[in-house]
Amino acid sequence: MNPKGHRGIDLTESAALYDRAIAVIAGGVTSARRRTAVRAQLDRSLNFGAGHRLEVEAAELLVSIVPNAK
Repeated sequence: MNPKGHRGIDLTESAALYDRAIAVIAGGVTSARRRTAVRAQLDRSLNFGAGHRLEVEAAELLVSIVPNAK
């Protein structure tokens, strides 16, 4: 990810977090827009994409505990 975003905003921290996310979350995101989600939940108009530091940390923890969890 490019550390300099739109209008020169520094995205260094965000880029680093994304790099961590792609190592432990398929595609680096949990958003239903990026991959197929559970159909029943999508019909309820629920959004699973949090894009939050804790989702990456939780995924890292799961991957460290469960082999092949990715």
